[in-house]
Amino acid sequence: MVPLHAQVGIYLVGWFDMAKWDPEDNRRNRVPNVQIQDVQAQLDQQAAALPQGFIVRPIILECRVPGSAN
Repeated sequence: MVPLHAQVGIYLVGWFDMAKWDPEDNRRNRVPNVQIQDVQAQLDQQAAALPQGFIVRPIILECRVPGSAN
C-alpha cells in the first residue's frame, strides 16, 4: 500500500471447507484448524492496529462446493 500511495484497501481471504479437501492433498495438513469467526476477529484486530491514515477492511470469502449446505 505504501509504494502505491494507497491509504485504503481490502484484504481478501479465501475460506475453504477442509472437510471437502482431498485427503491426499498435503496442503490440508498445513492449514490451522480454526473457526472462521476467530480468523475474522484476528484480522479485524490487525486492521485496527494499522498506523493512522491507513484503512484496511478484511473480507473472508467463503468458497464452498456447489450444492453443499455448509
